[in-house]
Amino acid sequence: MGRSLITGGMGFTGIHLARELLADGEEVVLFQRRGHLPSSASDLQGKVSIASCDINNWVQVVETVRKHEISTIYHAAALLSKGCEESVFGGFRVNVEGTMN
Repeated sequence: MGRSLITGGMGFTGIHLARELLADGEEVVLFQRRGHLPSSASDLQGKVSIASCDINNWVQVVETVRKHEISTIYHAAALLSKGCEESVFGGFRVNVEGTMN
């Protein structure tokens, strides 16, 4: 099995995907700005690695992929409607530039 990186790894989709990948025998790295698991994901403590990085920072993305020898990337990082309404530029950076990275 390989090592998977999940961008937006501590969001709803990322946490559920991490559980599925772990059940399939994958190693999982959660890529997220915050450096700790939310309480709803306490069952993942010690089972996943956490890369506290910014999806908008190309260097951090590349360094994380290299450091953890990632074989698969699942892109789940996104700023949803409320965040985009509050900051159109921030929404563009995360949703478009982050996807490009």
